[in-house]
Amino acid sequence: MNFSRAAGSIAAIWLFALSCGSAGLRGQETTDSTDGSTWAAVGGAALGAYSGTVLGALGSLIPCTRTYEGPACVRPAAIGGGIIGGLGGATIGAIDASLIGNSFVAGVIGASVGGAALLAVQPFLERWSWGDVGAGAVIGGAVAASGPGAAIGFGAGAIVGVATWQLIPSVKLPDALAVTLFGLAAGGIGGWVWRAIDAKENERGSAGAQPAVLGFSIRTN
Repeated sequence: MNFSRAAGSIAAIWLFALSCGSAGLRGQETTDSTDGSTWAAVGGAALGAYSGTVLGALGSLIPCTRTYEGPACVRPAAIGGGIIGGLGGATIGAIDASLIGNSFVAGVIGASVGGAALLAVQPFLERWSWGDVGAGAVIGGAVAASGPGAAIGFGAGAIVGVATWQLIPSVKLPDALAVTLFGLAAGGIGGWVWRAIDAKENERGSAGAQPAVLGFSIRTN
């Protein structure tokens, strides 16, 4: 991977993570409504599958370039991420349609930020095309839709990657980038799982918190 291209991509992904901290966090606000629907479950499955697939491919991209399989190595990670994200999104939509709506809005904002980020780093890339902007939008939307888990994973991956790069001589910059992207992907995919579990817990809590009606009578002699 060309260093300038990798540096530009990481700068863009950093902006994607920041979009999770703003649009993504705002998009995952809990609401009093816990009404889900079949259409929300279908939409959530599609959104989660898209997000998980992109994140799975992104997290495995650098390690797979060092194997003989190449693109074939990325495919299982992308499929696995898509399945996990799809199941999480379907569960969330079936319980609370508003949360999936918020995730969709966050994804649109993230896609805008991602496309703009790749457009902004154009001067630093040796070979640039409008396809790069499209890729940035796809990645940005996938990251932002997955919620704050992607930002947390990105931060943890960056800390571990940079630390090992500085402390272990055999670890090079591409290795640090690989750890960072893996953290971003793991956090984002895990975010779909965590939010599905959280939605389930909230549903159980709402069902168990039914108002109690106390009856009493006054007897007079």
